[in-house]
Amino acid sequence: HMYICALIFLVEVLLFRELVKVRYNTFFYIIEETIPLFRTTQWLWFITSMFYTCSDFVVEVIKSNTSLHYLLDYAQLFPGFAFLLYSGTFVITIASMQKDHIRFQLNQLCWTILVLCLTVGQLKYIMH
Repeated sequence: HMYICALIFLVEVLLFRELVKVRYNTFFYIIEETIPLFRTTQWLWFITSMFYTCSDFVVEVIKSNTSLHYLLDYAQLFPGFAFLLYSGTFVITIASMQKDHIRFQLNQLCWTILVLCLTVGQLKYIMH
């Protein structure tokens, strides 16, 4: 099962990369030097959503498997850590907004959210 999970994770990463690259290549002349942390924030949103999705699944597995109950104390930390990741990513995203490019950056953020819904969102419903 571990190899299948790793394969699914790899496919999710590659799918996200390709879908984000579509908009990145189209608007590279705007993004190149004017918007700092552009790609970083996109990947932070992906990492945050993947951690939340996978940690939710891991917590369910730990609760349902009695031989893994010794990990229950650590599993209870996952939602707090996911919220910490979300908060940090949100702050970095807002801090990287620039007055001259705010409309473009919000458009790109909407595209990133759409891509996350297409990639990670469907994974969450498949795993449950």
